[in-house]
Amino acid sequence: MADEILRLQAVAAAFVLVACSDAELNPAEIARFLEVMQKAGIKDLERMDATFRALAADVLANYQDGHRRALQLIAALGGQPNASLIIDAARIAIVADHKVREIEERVLADVCGALGFDPALA
Repeated sequence: MADEILRLQAVAAAFVLVACSDAELNPAEIARFLEVMQKAGIKDLERMDATFRALAADVLANYQDGHRRALQLIAALGGQPNASLIIDAARIAIVADHKVREIEERVLADVCGALGFDPALA
């Protein structure tokens, strides 16, 4: 159970890093995150929503510190199959608001780096 919670926190962190990379959190990004969690069969959506929003508030309040803490959550869970899931979450976040920004691509590279993967392969 604890491993599953850590895995979901890392997924939320990856999504948050990308979603908040433009210094705002769009309602479409929140909705997309919850949709992805629901499709993944996550039962406690309220808890995931609270985790997501807390991580987002942390990143938006102080980007450098929030970014660092989110990457630490991600790095703590590196390795397959977690890496694929975390990278997929970041990719989904890139298009969640129907806009692709260069900064989002850079944050995806940060996520890959935290997982020990070459960002060019993402």
